[in-house]
Amino acid sequence: MSNKKHEDPSQSDSSETSPNSDGKNSAADSSNQITLLEKLTVTYSSREDRLCMSAATHGGDTYVFWLTQRFGRVLLPRLIEWVENQGEGLLQPNLNERSSQRASLGPINAKQAAKQQAQAQMQQRPSQPVQPAKDSLEQLLHSVDLKQLKQHLLLIIPLKESGNKVGVQFSQTALSQWLGIVYRAYVEAQWPLEIWPEWFSLAQEKPSELLDAKLH
Repeated sequence: MSNKKHEDPSQSDSSETSPNSDGKNSAADSSNQITLLEKLTVTYSSREDRLCMSAATHGGDTYVFWLTQRFGRVLLPRLIEWVENQGEGLLQPNLNERSSQRASLGPINAKQAAKQQAQAQMQQRPSQPVQPAKDSLEQLLHSVDLKQLKQHLLLIIPLKESGNKVGVQFSQTALSQWLGIVYRAYVEAQWPLEIWPEWFSLAQEKPSELLDAKLH
C-alpha cells in the first residue's frame, strides 16, 4: 500500500455519487480509524467560485468541503491518472502545485480509457443529493492523503478542528463516475479544462459513439 500526501499552500444543480458500496463505516489507518463518507454531492457555487462537496456518512453525519481551481489542478490529475492505470496506482509522491505534469496515454490506450469512462458513467443511477445540516463542519480543501488499497483508492481528508479524519473509498468505476460529475461542474463554472485529458472530454461529449465503436 502507498500513502501519498497532496497539498495546496494557500449552488446550483447537484450531482451525487455513492462511492462506498460495501456498507462499512470506517477504514483502518496506520494511526487511527477513518470515518468513511458514503455519499457525495458536488455543486458549483458562483458566489464562492468554488466547487462545494457535500458529504454524508452512513450514520447521517454531514460535512461540507470546498474545492478551489488551485487545489483541483493538484488533486484531479492524480485521480485521473489512477483511473487511466485501471487502479494500479502510480501515485506521485510529495505532490504539490509545482509537481510535474502527468504523461499522456498513447492513442490506443486513450480510446480504451474513453470507452471505459463512458461505460462507467452510463452505469450511474440518480439518487437524492446530500442535504447538509446547518451545523455541518465546513472546510476548505488544501490537503488530502491518497492511500492505495487492493482494488480501491482511499481519499483521506484530515479535519482541522478535531484532528480526526474522514475518507472516501473509491473503486475504479465509482471514481470514474465522480470525476465525470466534477468535470460537468467545471464546465458549468466555465473553468479552464486543460487538466482534463482529451479522452476524458471525449467520453463526456460522445459517449454513445464510443460505446458503439470497436477498438482496433
